[in-house]
This record gives sequence, C-alpha cells and structure tokens, in this order.
Amino acid sequence: MWNFDNPIFNINGQSPEKLTLALNLAFSGRTVEAYKFIPAKGLVLYSYLSSSNKDASRFPTPLNALEVAPIVIKWLSGDEAKQVPCIGWDANTDHDGENEMGWRVYTEHWGHIEGEWNAIAIKPAYIWYGK
Repeated sequence: MWNFDNPIFNINGQSPEKLTLALNLAFSGRTVEAYKFIPAKGLVLYSYLSSSNKDASRFPTPLNALEVAPIVIKWLSGDEAKQVPCIGWDANTDHDGENEMGWRVYTEHWGHIEGEWNAIAIKPAYIWYGK
C-alpha cells in the first residue's frame, strides 16, 4: 500500500462516508484482495496475499475502497467487531463530554499490521466529544 518505509496511518470517525474516504486514502487506488479478523486488531484488509498472510480469506474478486467500504460498515455492526477491545485512545473514557461509537482505520509501527506492510486494520473506537 505504501511506497516509503515509515508510513503512519491513523484516522477515526463515525460516518460511512468518512470511512469510505479513509479507506480510499489508505489504499491509494490499489485494490483489496483478502481479509482476516484478528481479535486484538480488528478487521485486517490486505492488498495481496503473501506467504505470511496466507491464512487470510480471499475476496471473490479484488475490491476497491468504494466496493469494500460497505462490507467493512456491515462488519462494524456485527459480533466479531464487538469482540475487539476498545482501549487507550479508542476507549469509552470518562471525561467532561460525550462518547459515541465509531471506528478507527490504522496501521501500527512501520506501517505494518502484524508484520504485514500491505495491510490496514479497522476496529470499533469511541469518538470523544468535549464541551
């Protein structure tokens, strides 16, 4: 997905439209070939299968961001998404405002998810609103 060594990607939000925009930015015109649920990370999307992510499930055909977004939105409302812990900046934190459930699209260190550089993860995350 990236063509440099240290990408940082971390966007949170609520609306399906913003999720579609975030996925479009993350994939930069590339397609999504496969996916895998990792309970601690969320739904992981891969731009291609490799020897280290061969246990991922392949989509019937590669999908662009606009095509995969409705699948991700549906996943966010399902049982698997409810298993993903919302901790740290994703938590339902007590503060002087309101919290609502949303999502986060992200990579980890060096732009990887579990060692894969061609991956992006999506997880439920609370959105914080102050006074």
